[in-house]
Amino acid sequence: MKSRTKAIGYISTALLAAALANSATGDNRQNNKSYDNNNVLVSDNNIERITSSAYQLDADIAYVSTNGRERARMQGHGTTFVGARRNGRQYFITANHVVGPITTLINPMTLTPLGKQNETYTINANGRQYNLDVVRRNSDTDVAILRSREDLGLDKICEFADTRLREGDFVYAPGFPRDFGRYLVSGTIGQVDRNQDFFLHNAVVTPGFSGGPIYVLDRGQPRIGGICRFYRPDTQGIFGAIRPDLVKQELEEVLKTDRVYR
Repeated sequence: MKSRTKAIGYISTALLAAALANSATGDNRQNNKSYDNNNVLVSDNNIERITSSAYQLDADIAYVSTNGRERARMQGHGTTFVGARRNGRQYFITANHVVGPITTLINPMTLTPLGKQNETYTINANGRQYNLDVVRRNSDTDVAILRSREDLGLDKICEFADTRLREGDFVYAPGFPRDFGRYLVSGTIGQVDRNQDFFLHNAVVTPGFSGGPIYVLDRGQPRIGGICRFYRPDTQGIFGAIRPDLVKQELEEVLKTDRVYR
């Protein structure tokens, strides 16, 4: 990220899961109706589509030296979602700091190189566990793209938002907070600055939501509005998401080349 790095931390490294209760919706919501910014009713079906679009992404990364000895190991999880389906395979979007390398997880500390990575990334879908391959990483935008090894029968639920995000727009964020399973939170956008690669919102996302989708609503229909990225530990209730145009650009670059990252 280009600025405001002094006082931010990634969602996957801190925050109390108890804060979820402050902005729960979806599977955990009351019997209240939801409306978008045009006062159009958001159907229960669309809420269900938004909630079920997220998948838990488990990472197991071993760092080994030239003699083959393991020097460090990282295990954790974030959230991912389908961005495209092409040639019988799914392309999943997440945050780069969820899939490593390990130096992107500790900010602002810098670690010495730990050697080669042996990586395994898995999701659970349709009652089965599947391995994914990383096909793109970008530490500047904090976007990563993974690809399935077979057709999982999954599709993206909607397109990217094609209108400018505005302060006050409603957002929905499905994800996998630690120890809770799939969960849906909601909030509003608080700041949009076109000079930054992120926008700020107040949907309370906690460890495990990193890399998950942020949805905005257009005439009651969901659109991909970005992905969960960071929180501000010095300011309660402010969270950051990567802009949708940056996420879309990364995905389109992958679809042009369609090759596994090395």
